[in-house]
Amino acid sequence: MTLKIIHKNNTIAGQAPAPSDLDIGEIAVNSADAKLYVEDNDGAIQSFTNDNDAVTVQQFTQAGSGAVQRTVESKLRDVVSVKDFGAVGDGVTDDTAAIQAAIDAVAAIAEFQRPILVIPSGNYLVTQLTWATNVSIKGDSRRSTRIICNGGSGVHGIVAPAGQTLGGASQFIRDIYFSRVSGQTADAINLNDASAINGIVIENCWFNGFDNAINIGDTDTAFGDVWVTDCVAELSKIGLSISGTTGGVSDDIMVSNFTAFKCSDFGIKAVNIIDSTFSNIRIAWCGYQDSASYALYFSGCTDVVVDTLNVQSPVGQTDVTRRLFGISGCSNFIVSSGTLRGRAGSSTSTDYGMTIGGTCSNIALSNLSISGTESNSTGSGISIGDGANACNAVVISSCQTFDTGAAGIKFSNLASGTLFGVSVVNPWKADTTTATRPGIDLQSNGDHSVIGSSVSGTNITTGHGIHASSDSDKKIISCTAPQGITATSSTRVFVDSCDTQGNGNLGQVVTATINPPSIAAGGYYSTTVTLTGASLGDHVEWAPGTTTLGDLVASVFVSTTNTVKVVLFNPTASAIDPASSTWTFKLKQLV
Repeated sequence: MTLKIIHKNNTIAGQAPAPSDLDIGEIAVNSADAKLYVEDNDGAIQSFTNDNDAVTVQQFTQAGSGAVQRTVESKLRDVVSVKDFGAVGDGVTDDTAAIQAAIDAVAAIAEFQRPILVIPSGNYLVTQLTWATNVSIKGDSRRSTRIICNGGSGVHGIVAPAGQTLGGASQFIRDIYFSRVSGQTADAINLNDASAINGIVIENCWFNGFDNAINIGDTDTAFGDVWVTDCVAELSKIGLSISGTTGGVSDDIMVSNFTAFKCSDFGIKAVNIIDSTFSNIRIAWCGYQDSASYALYFSGCTDVVVDTLNVQSPVGQTDVTRRLFGISGCSNFIVSSGTLRGRAGSSTSTDYGMTIGGTCSNIALSNLSISGTESNSTGSGISIGDGANACNAVVISSCQTFDTGAAGIKFSNLASGTLFGVSVVNPWKADTTTATRPGIDLQSNGDHSVIGSSVSGTNITTGHGIHASSDSDKKIISCTAPQGITATSSTRVFVDSCDTQGNGNLGQVVTATINPPSIAAGGYYSTTVTLTGASLGDHVEWAPGTTTLGDLVASVFVSTTNTVKVVLFNPTASAIDPASSTWTFKLKQLV
């Protein structure tokens, strides 16, 4: 049964409530004499009496088999309310001292006997509160319990105890709405002063109008087992900032069902964390401040999974998200399932869909749809490598880019990478004059594979659906690139089973009728076939159609630029007269 205290507006001192006024376990207050009454399990009304300032109470017994008697005082202490310490919650009275006293009182109770501190419905004006280890704070709901921060510039709403460890037994802040008086207060929750954080939960809270809605950790704070779930941050500079120690252990961060809306610098910014998961992330209209802003940004992170995300920039606004998703200096990083949609604004436009740089390694992207950089001539859907720092081992599978300002996917400095089942649609929407406009641009040194992928778009330069340049090996297999596949002469490219519709200098397929005369014993026959794009040293795959060569020995090779030579040699002692047939020639490799 839930314990309720009922105020009975009785002006007659000594008059008890009728049994029908109460349910079993409810407590009534007579406003005339301040006496308390309770209905017991037998339906009788019992009163609390005051004898020489010593309070004697009736015993309380919970309904249900096995319940034991306790004093009502003990029952009431199951829950501690900030109103027990004088908090008003009218939005005008400064409730800082009262709420801090409540936090300190709960903290003074033996660790495993501490009750939850309740902040009932109301508007509580505060300057700054210091959270304490193993103190959990709960509002009635994030709609009805509001903390209004009014601490002044540089002052945070809730801070960690300086130089102490915060956390333990999954202490939490839950079901509260945080806002600030205009121009006042930096962060809603700032835990940077703790020496360490281990085991905290921030759940079902709403944050409106801060520098950082939630700011956890800095380069001096090691932390672990931090959960942020079912929270919303809006109209702030940064929705969620999590920063671990450089080279230290800041791990086991779980962020789920998190929404950031109109946060100017970053929706989420995470630095130097490991073994962490971000799931069901919704970022809308964030990262629009300047070209260094991102909706979602990770730096120096290891063993991180980001899944099920929706990053959107608004339609018809002056300033829009500049960069949708950034990964810098990370390793063992997985991004799976999501939509990233940029926009063109009247003042700015989305620069990049996703950027991966700063010496990243072992990055996997899958099932992503990235679009909306079409107003920026450098706006690739996915850009890997920043020129100065080489990335390594990047795998992109089952992803789609469309309506991008530049190439759909661009490798700038990548030692090894694979595209599998990728679709690039309508790249180069912001630029129709650059001489080379590839859909997929493999321009960096390294071993790169493109398998089972497709490229299409009217602004792609003919011959450059997939473009390979720089040194090292490239493999392009089972791809559809109607604009063709092209490589520079210094690049080693293996192309197989690709549809290029005769464009580019790789993957070309031609047919020619070969009708040799009778070849004498020990003699040979030669002819040439035009194969555009072929260069000396290229490998050519060929098939003689329905012709049976028998004992003839065939040799097919590139003899000069754009020319394949066919030589048939008869090693036998008798003449051979092969039949005429249609041969197929496919350019397979550029060396």
